[in-house]
Amino acid sequence: MRSTLRLPAPDHYASGWYRFAYRYDFAPGDVRPLHLFGRDLVAFCGEDGQVKVLDAHCPHLGAHLGHGGIVVGNCVQCPFHGWQWDGLGKNQAIPNEPKPSPATIRSWRTVERDGICYLWFDQDDRDPDWEPGPLLPEGSADEYFLLDESVVGTWEGVQVYPQSIVENVADASHFKFIHGSGEIPDIHQYSVEGALFRSKFVYEWGAGYESTWLTPNGPIPSEVFTESWGLGIVITRYFGIPEMIQVTGATPIDGRTSVVSSALFVRRATPETIEIDPLRRRLVKHLLEQPEHDLTVWENMAILERPLFRRSEARIYTALREWAGGFYPSRSAAPASLTS
Repeated sequence: MRSTLRLPAPDHYASGWYRFAYRYDFAPGDVRPLHLFGRDLVAFCGEDGQVKVLDAHCPHLGAHLGHGGIVVGNCVQCPFHGWQWDGLGKNQAIPNEPKPSPATIRSWRTVERDGICYLWFDQDDRDPDWEPGPLLPEGSADEYFLLDESVVGTWEGVQVYPQSIVENVADASHFKFIHGSGEIPDIHQYSVEGALFRSKFVYEWGAGYESTWLTPNGPIPSEVFTESWGLGIVITRYFGIPEMIQVTGATPIDGRTSVVSSALFVRRATPETIEIDPLRRRLVKHLLEQPEHDLTVWENMAILERPLFRRSEARIYTALREWAGGFYPSRSAAPASLTS
């Protein structure tokens, strides 16, 4: 079954929230250069512990604030002549001048959710019309280990479009042929709610094997719930095995390359558990290896305007691509707000 859906041009970045850092990347006083969406940016953490993002170049004489800039209070100070800029891009001080300049630097809207820092991108600089919801169930943050480098994978400068990652939430067959599952899962349901696309897969861990390292007593019935918050954030929730929440996404560097990241929230075995046990640690390693398998395909695939969908997959793919099209610059209406 063929589809005549037209995909947006590769260099048209979708509006939405994209990961630019993990909270553990920044301590107060840290300054980092970024290059995203074809633009030079600077991220810095003020004394108040908040991470802010500005366009990188000081409007005085063009110095890059991320190379040699320092934090003073809650401002980033230009390394060239000491002009200080706050998180809203307003000038707060100029050495040997009685008043700050009325000039401003573009400030990027940011939010933090459970240790992940996101920034908002819109081609026309419109305000956010939705925000990513919480990752962890309400009141359960202490039941999960905090993010650190041991539960995160990052792939810099890979040739992948964010939408390619999102389309995994509509793709049951790739579980078997990319990720080595013993069977092709069933897609029991999917739905669209404004900026949120949900799907539910049902299958067995260890299907086809009497025993595996994860299923020593035989296959385990499982449900996998996926949520895409726009085209920059994909949440996968695993059940039936030690519960984990995986957050994956691509943030565009330019029109063809992105930085891909994947992080795992690991549920503690008991409230008193202070270290990830060997089984969960092995499962973390396994799940963080999976994007490597996807990337082999994503980096070399063509984006087809008329893909040859099977009848069984056409409905969900069509629904997802129509939903995804609403985030690109040509969108006719903004998606409705997400509810927490």
